[in-house]
Amino acid sequence: MDPRVQVGDFGPAFDGAFVLRNAGARATHDVVRSLIVAWRVLGVHEVVVVHHTDCRMMAVTERELRDDIAAVVGPDAEEMDFFTFTDAHTSLEEDVHQLERSRYLAGHLPVSGFIWDLDARELEAVVIDPRSQLAPADRPTGDRASSPDGSAARLR
Repeated sequence: MDPRVQVGDFGPAFDGAFVLRNAGARATHDVVRSLIVAWRVLGVHEVVVVHHTDCRMMAVTERELRDDIAAVVGPDAEEMDFFTFTDAHTSLEEDVHQLERSRYLAGHLPVSGFIWDLDARELEAVVIDPRSQLAPADRPTGDRASSPDGSAARLR
């Protein structure tokens, strides 16, 4: 959703990617629905979730958004989830795991997760499915994204 994030900046591995955008890049019910359609109708064969640094969804709380909506438009927004978060790595891992556990997607599509650093203009691999086309060939099966020194892998 953020115009500072452009999939073309991620490099040639992402050429031709189908892109779903929403506030916070969260794995909502509608994202799952769209991924099912992309997979079964459009031939998508891999899912990559990308969060980014300086995400405004980390700067606001559910309560603040609900109160703001009530003050501006009147209706109570208590039933609405905005999926705000405070830590990009944690929310990314939650979203990847939610997609991996989806009864409609589980086991059928590799799901990986990255964080796009807006300043450094590079992707940090946080969770890499070993079946992913983005997984390094030398990574043991089942290993999560990390470099030999234990730090997260980076792609330019």
